[in-house]
Amino acid sequence: MFETATQTSKEVRSKTRWKILSVLLSYPDHPAFEGLLADALDVSLNALDVDMAKSVNNLRHLPLPELAKVYVNAFDMNEKTSLYLTAHELGESRERGAALVKLHMILRVMGYEIETGELPDYLPALFELFAEADDDEMLHELKYRVGIVCKAIEGRLEDEHPYRSLFTLAALSLPSESQRTARFDESSTVQQSQPTLTAPCALSADHDDALPMPYPLVYD
Repeated sequence: MFETATQTSKEVRSKTRWKILSVLLSYPDHPAFEGLLADALDVSLNALDVDMAKSVNNLRHLPLPELAKVYVNAFDMNEKTSLYLTAHELGESRERGAALVKLHMILRVMGYEIETGELPDYLPALFELFAEADDDEMLHELKYRVGIVCKAIEGRLEDEHPYRSLFTLAALSLPSESQRTARFDESSTVQQSQPTLTAPCALSADHDDALPMPYPLVYD
């Protein structure tokens, strides 16, 4: 599931963190999930990511049935902490439908789509995208939007909630308003023909994980 290289560069740690976050936010209703938690802890410690390791342990301390109940109550039963980007941004408005169609079309144009049939704004799937994609202006803008939502979810979960620290780490790993502004100012040209806001970058087609991620974006 995870690469176990001992490299600890900032970029490698960041990509590893996104992979772990994607896995940990998958629904914990299958026997293999306990093994995924153990793998995630090993990889976090191997990458010297102590904060990530602590977050993994927050989930490991709960029996799987109890963790599944916590997951459902937080992310399925409460729209304020749902795992869908545009639901936070646009609610159930007509605009949300248009945003989802746009994001799906952009992924298709780039040759990728979410294989499991999930909506294209599903946060765990976007976290996987962040783990695999090379950063560019479109991806940076998407990361900024996701960061706002992760910060909102973090604030809406109780301090002791076992999933809260995952969103803390996600928000800290995403660009702030000042970073977004600085990056925009550094851009010498703006490609008017490029889709904006809902346009993630394509995944690297030659990536070779030992095991598939839970929400694979596949080359079409």
